[in-house]
Amino acid sequence: MGRAKVNLTLDADVAKTARSLALNMTSLAEGAIIEAAKLERNRLWCTEHQAAIDA
Repeated sequence: MGRAKVNLTLDADVAKTARSLALNMTSLAEGAIIEAAKLERNRLWCTEHQAAIDA
């Protein structure tokens, strides 16, 4: 799968700190989004299947 170019706005102090620590903001943001999507998919699945879970 290819890469998609997106714009992301961060708090200036957060960006400054990340740069000063030579952190890869792209990788960090991507990882955080992957984790958030996983949690949300799991939450939605549980909501959709609540009746079966309760049984």
